This record gives sequence, C-alpha cells and structure tokens, in this order.
Amino acid sequence: MNCRHLRPLLLCALGILSPRAGSAAQAENFAALLDTTCHYGYGDTLTVIWKPLATLPGLVRPGDTLTVWAYAPSTPVNWSASLRFGALNVPMVAAGGSFQASLGWWVLGFRVPQGVAEEVYDLALGSDTGVRDTTRHSVKVLPAFRSDYYFAQISDTHLPEHSFSPNFSTCDTSGMADFDAVIDDLNLIHPEFILHTGDLVNEGELEEYYRDYEMGRAQGMVSRLRDPMFLSSGNHDIGGWQPTPPPAGTARKNWWRYFGWPFLASPPAGAPYHSQDYSFDYDSLRVIALEAYLNNGSYDNYQTGTYGGGSFTSEQISWLTQEIAAAGPRHKLVMYHFDFDQGANTGSTTGPWQLNIATLGVDGAIWGHDHSVPENTVTPYTARPFNLGCQSVIDGKRTFRIFRVHNGHVSPGPMHHAGTTTDSLSATWSGPNDGSQVRLGV
Repeated sequence: MNCRHLRPLLLCALGILSPRAGSAAQAENFAALLDTTCHYGYGDTLTVIWKPLATLPGLVRPGDTLTVWAYAPSTPVNWSASLRFGALNVPMVAAGGSFQASLGWWVLGFRVPQGVAEEVYDLALGSDTGVRDTTRHSVKVLPAFRSDYYFAQISDTHLPEHSFSPNFSTCDTSGMADFDAVIDDLNLIHPEFILHTGDLVNEGELEEYYRDYEMGRAQGMVSRLRDPMFLSSGNHDIGGWQPTPPPAGTARKNWWRYFGWPFLASPPAGAPYHSQDYSFDYDSLRVIALEAYLNNGSYDNYQTGTYGGGSFTSEQISWLTQEIAAAGPRHKLVMYHFDFDQGANTGSTTGPWQLNIATLGVDGAIWGHDHSVPENTVTPYTARPFNLGCQSVIDGKRTFRIFRVHNGHVSPGPMHHAGTTTDSLSATWSGPNDGSQVRLGV
C-alpha cells in the first residue's frame, strides 16, 4: 500500500527530509530516533542457483525435467543435482544443458525419478569442480497436474512490521504474527500453489542498514508454508525512499540478490529485460507475473530513463504481449502488485489504469496494494474477465483469497480472513493425529 506520500510531512517536521542518501548528518538524525536493539543476519542470498527459488519454485512430476539456472564460470564441468527433504536425498539424472553465452549462465536439465513422493523439496546442485549450492523449499513434486484444484492469493505482508524508519524498533515482529496466522490456514487448506502479489517487506532498503535484514527474514518465513509460493514485487519492496540514508536503488538491488536477479542491472543479449517479469504453467493455466513499483515523488527516482516514474515500462508491456500470445489456447492469469500506470496512479482503485483487463486477452488479473479494498471494487469476483484486489495480510487483516480451477477455468472465491471469530478454520481429524496413521482426512 502506498502510504509513503504522507511521510515526508512528518520528516520535514523532524528536520531530516534532506539532503538525500549518504549524508552523515542525515544518518545521525535517523540513528537518534531509531531503536536498533535487535540485530539480525543475512538470509540465503543468490550465489550459484538462480532458478528455481523459494519464491519462484519449480513444479514438476516424476519423469519431468527440472530446469536449473546456474551462475558459474563457463569452463567445462559435470553437474549433479538432488532433491532433499530432511534426511532424504533423491539424486536426479542429468538431462542435458550447457553454458549459454548469450545469457552468461548455465541452463541445465535434471530428470525427476519415478516414485518421488509429493512434497516441496530443497534443490542441491553440485559439480566435479567444487561449485555447489542449495535453494530451500524450491521444487514441488506433484504426482500429476490435477484438472480440478485450488490456489491461493495473499498480498501486502509488509514483513516484519508496518512502522517506518526511523520511528520503529528492529525488535518489532508484529507483522510476522499476521503472516503466521494466514500460513496456518493455508497449510490446512493445502492449495496447489500460492501467489503473493507484492509488498513482501515493509522497507526494502533495510538489510545491512540498521542490520534489520527485512528481506532475509521474510525469505525465511516462506519455508513455513506447506506449499510453493510465487512472488512478485511491490512498491515497498523495490521502490526505495528518498529520505532514508541508503543510496537510491538500494531496495531494488537488495531484491535482486535475494529473489532475482543481479543480471537485471545490465541485461545480457539473451534476456534483454530490466524487470523481473516471469511466467509459469500449471497444465492448461499460464500465470504471468509482472514487477510493479513506484519510482517518483518520495520514492527513489532511480534510473528513471530505464524504470520511468513507475511500472509498467514499455519493455514490460512488450514482454507481456508476447507472453499472452505465446500461451496460445491456455487460460491466462496476470498477477502484479498494482497498476500504477507508470507512476500516474499511486493507489486509486478507480484508475487511471495502464492495462485494460477486459481486452487484454486473459481470464483475469489479481493485485493488492490497497490494504482495505472492498470486495468487487473493480469487477465482481464472478465476472469474466475478473479484475480483483486483495486486502492485506498486515495490520491484523490476515487476508487471503482462494481460487478454484477446473480444466483451466479459474473461478475466484471471496476474500477470507485468518483467525477471526466470524471467518476462521478448525479441523477435526479422521483418526489420531499422532504419527501412527498412513493417511488422515479432515
């Protein structure tokens, strides 16, 4: 949610709005107001494995080939990979791949053996030259693509809490309790996958600065989900904020090193894009994720020649058009944090909009940003195509939405709120839940 346009008024009163980033006096002013009692450490930053990730997982069946991006020197090497779950290690069979000079990294294939149980696994990658890496919670093995299933949307977790620097404490983790409540419900519902439409963290600049490591801590929470989660960015994730001491672009660069990808700073010929836009297929459904952000006003104004005043750039729109065309007869769903109309719309649910969902050629679009967006604001959730906002997880709202998919047709349900008296889940098990049963029903 874009609340930052209100904050410069407060900061002016405190005398710390200017100068911009890097000023020693500015940093001292921030430090005087900030409670930095609690310190944290890095999460799992990207090294060798660039895909799949915990926030961009692979969906495969036994017999399928898992595609792995590996950032390593181009010198010849024999690669190996396995799936891990606790003490279980399942080696996969190498299925081709090579160093792609037009990209600057390896694109490898590994075949999933028959008989691998349904679960979300860690991916371990190794080589005979000593290059190795592991990405946690990054590969979901399915027995088959189901024709009738459910997926979930969440948005605006703002981890670890929703107060803004410098008027906050690094010990405040109140937002994590909200996310935990939603995680508990989703782990019981067990959707095929979860779509997070941005603002994963509250201030993307706060990694080394204050030793708050918001992205690293948020990344760690993803593995609490039983099912795979796909993430797209929001304005709080990568927009940055001019009054804070870290240099412009810090939030975006933090995102690149946790969630992908460092090459976006200087794209190679084989992937000539500056934004983290991606798609994935689940049988006859293609989900298309767009990076979203604001880059004007009190935001960073970082490389405006490339990123403009906000998403979506012409480069993104061109890529989206190609993705929709390439999906062919598949059903298509677009996910993004908000349609900021290149910075012209900071949060109005009446527009202006850059995307015309009614004519875009998709089944629907889902987004967040407006933490209290009423149900059926832009379209009813029964409309086709639908254009649906989702309220926040943060601030006690604990919102999620469940979608049913039947033969590729996507049917949204209403928003739900975890842990509330009027809208909560409870379970009665079909047998003793003590580890003695092969299977339990609810």
